[in-house]
Amino acid sequence: MEKRISSSSHNFVKHLVRLNKDRSYRYQHKSLLVEGEKTLLDLFKRHTPLRIIVTEEYAENFAKHPKTIITDHIAQKISMVESPEGCFALFAMPAENNMPSRVSKGLVLDRLQDPGNVGTLLRTALAFGIKDVFLIEPSCDPWNPKVVRAAKGAQFDLNVYSVFWKDLPRSLPWYVADLQGIDLSTIRPDKWLLILGNEAQGPDLPKNWPYTTVTIPMTGSIESLNVAQAGAILLYTFSRDAHG
Repeated sequence: MEKRISSSSHNFVKHLVRLNKDRSYRYQHKSLLVEGEKTLLDLFKRHTPLRIIVTEEYAENFAKHPKTIITDHIAQKISMVESPEGCFALFAMPAENNMPSRVSKGLVLDRLQDPGNVGTLLRTALAFGIKDVFLIEPSCDPWNPKVVRAAKGAQFDLNVYSVFWKDLPRSLPWYVADLQGIDLSTIRPDKWLLILGNEAQGPDLPKNWPYTTVTIPMTGSIESLNVAQAGAILLYTFSRDAHG
């Protein structure tokens, strides 16, 4: 079935705009808008959209799917980027995950606020087989459209939990990324939680709980890495070493 919308004041267009801009509205309607042809085609292999929204230019690319055809002006209105491709899809937001009964390895993002960092780390976690990601509140919404775009939709294939410190599993060792700590190359963890702290403030860990700080050895003049860069190195190393 094909529909066409040419007015930017159409209620459906207003609905899509609010989904992008309003976190509480997204959660109320339990749906979100994803954009970008490559991301969508990849997601369609594993997940079924509620609706596809495209400009005339992309209609043929999604010929097999029910869709709504919009104007370039509407695409610009509902997009979160300056030069949109003109292809979007409406997805149901996955149900909130219950806390897992057993975890062998997981990523903890402590109050990260930058959507690009959160999205990149979600995608990196999925790439290295880390399925459990814990976001310490207050954290950037994992379903923020900028996060979804940076993650290329990785959160659809992860178990993402919005939690507080007291909720985290304590049956396995905590490793905290820090400028001072054990040299990353000297440890070979089997089970672990890797904790990455807030971009400006670093981690704000609970008192009286044992953890190990771990650092990435660097020989150049740069003192520190962006949290997403550091997280990628740590996740790769932990995942590789866990398998010997």
